[in-house]
Amino acid sequence: KKKTMGKGRRFLQNSTLNDLPVPGENEKLLRVVSTTGNNTLVVEDENQKVGQCRIPKRFRNLIFVKKGDLIIASYDPSELKQEYYELSHALLDTQIRNLRSQNLIPAIFDRKLAEEEKRKENENENKNKNKESAEES
Repeated sequence: KKKTMGKGRRFLQNSTLNDLPVPGENEKLLRVVSTTGNNTLVVEDENQKVGQCRIPKRFRNLIFVKKGDLIIASYDPSELKQEYYELSHALLDTQIRNLRSQNLIPAIFDRKLAEEEKRKENENENKNKNKESAEES
């Protein structure tokens, strides 16, 4: 018998790919510093305050987050230390562009994103140059 994706899982996948989320009340825009395993992430906010973020069970094996990605995470405002978050949305390029157009991305994240994009472009250019030089030989 062939396994199929359930309706809830399919809905979550479609909303992850197609929605344009905006941080709401009790939510923050965070940048992933590293992954620690066991479905937890080390994240930092716009003040470079480091905390931990848990990936809920519904996102496991559906959403993959890596170092440098931007996420929207919720927190409990009643806690004195707001260092523990729960993943709400992992942002894709189109969603980041939407937030950037609304000026919702803090300047420090925008600068880091621009540096990462430049580094990726330089790597791609170097690969293309290497391919061209290999073809000429």
